Amino acid sequence: MEGRPNRFQHDDFHPSNIIVERKEFNGFIDFQRMDWGDPIHDLQKLGFFGIKVSVPFSIGALDGYNGGEKISEEFWQLFALYSAMHVVSSFVWGKKMGDEQYDLLSRYAMDVLGDHDDFRENMPRWYRDMR
Repeated sequence: MEGRPNRFQHDDFHPSNIIVERKEFNGFIDFQRMDWGDPIHDLQKLGFFGIKVSVPFSIGALDGYNGGEKISEEFWQLFALYSAMHVVSSFVWGKKMGDEQYDLLSRYAMDVLGDHDDFRENMPRWYRDMR
């Protein structure tokens, strides 16, 4: 983690928190989890929530972050690390929010585990399969 940038983060970046007006991006909502940290961390919820709405959007966000260049292994390692950290925290958050939310977030967490082959793979299946 040494040397990673520390930037302002939305910390809940996924399609449900984007405002679109007349088919154009108009802004973000839901900044209640905002904080500071590695910008790659801000992308990890794409694999948790974003792909449920749109895999192409999620891929585009990752490609856009990387300037359309081939995504480095270092990026994928960090993306996988932050995704794994979110899997753990999703169980805690889900339990706090009640049984229904816990069940939903547990299913999403298991999907992330599957997408990363139980984190034997850094690049998620939904990205690899669409390339």
